[in-house]
Amino acid sequence: MAEGHVIVIGGAEDKVRERLILSRFVALAGGPDARIAVISSASSLGPLAGEMYRRVFTELGA
Repeated sequence: MAEGHVIVIGGAEDKVRERLILSRFVALAGGPDARIAVISSASSLGPLAGEMYRRVFTELGA
């Protein structure tokens, strides 16, 4: 079985300025080759949260 990282993010992390947590997330996930799953079931934004993270991760090079 492949090993990897699981990072749980509560949603209040910086998505606009330095994005330190999300940048580290992308690095741990493999950078440009990253395979990232966003499960936004606990978010009040629902599917919009998933789309927002998709945009941010793309901007960060994933």
